[in-house]
Amino acid sequence: MQKYDPIEGGLAGAILASRPQLPDPNFSEALVYLVEQDKVGAFGLVMNRPLGKTLSDVVAGTVGEGSLSGTKVYVGGPVQTQQLLLAHFDQDEETRQIICRVGLSEEQAEAYVANQQGWLRAFLGYSGWGEGQLEREIDEGTWRILRPDASLFRTDFELGIWASYVGADQRWRSLVRHIPEHPWMN
Repeated sequence: MQKYDPIEGGLAGAILASRPQLPDPNFSEALVYLVEQDKVGAFGLVMNRPLGKTLSDVVAGTVGEGSLSGTKVYVGGPVQTQQLLLAHFDQDEETRQIICRVGLSEEQAEAYVANQQGWLRAFLGYSGWGEGQLEREIDEGTWRILRPDASLFRTDFELGIWASYVGADQRWRSLVRHIPEHPWMN
């Protein structure tokens, strides 16, 4: 089995990039940020499935208003697709590791937005695996395990990012941080 060791030998914190031989259409060309993984199972969020809506489009009440209203909504996976999850991603300055905090309250999410710290995303549903299921899929070669980077949060790059992650040449990743947010404004 492939190993990824961001924190004490587990896969949590890794990106699972589906390979073309993965038979499940829910994960065709998917990049899944693995939030948790242990002996009981795994929990992740699909990062490259924008719903084309914001919180104000999908949620009534205060969450869909104010500073969170423009937060993009993504399809997090095929499990509990009516459940809305707020997740904050940040990059550790020393290790460059992307860290995810999921299940945020509205107040926590607003604080991250106000501080312009990291990236906030909303997800409908999530990806889940039972005991041993993800490990079997990895052993079968259906997932490529990679270290995530800030390119995951480039909205101008999200629809084509899967091909970049599954490709053998990963040198492009070191250049992403140098690309301006709005290159057409040069």
